[in-house]
Amino acid sequence: MERRRGSRYSAPSPSPAVQVSPKPQNASTVPPPQPVADPDDDGPAIDPTTRTIDGPTQAIVGRQDWGANRTVGGPMSIGKTGYTQFKGVHMVDRAGHWAHEEQPEQVSELLTRFLRENG
Repeated sequence: MERRRGSRYSAPSPSPAVQVSPKPQNASTVPPPQPVADPDDDGPAIDPTTRTIDGPTQAIVGRQDWGANRTVGGPMSIGKTGYTQFKGVHMVDRAGHWAHEEQPEQVSELLTRFLRENG
């Protein structure tokens, strides 16, 4: 459709095969489903004031990840609380938030080495 200065665009009318039915007058609004409480759930995954992760853990962070680098202490402060066997932070050069996609070889090498040493 050619558009000219000052012309109005009108949306095409729906296909005759498409039928849009109005909501019936007596239809009640159904509330969205509510989550069911899990009796075994004892709270958040980790609360560093009361709980810890007790297995070998490392952080792999892209050096150009603006999110990780905005926190107080940056990514180097990741393992200071909540971990009993923190093995360190590895900064991946030329990678942002998606280091595993941006530098897959470097990330694979870091993961492989970590698993060999701690597996």
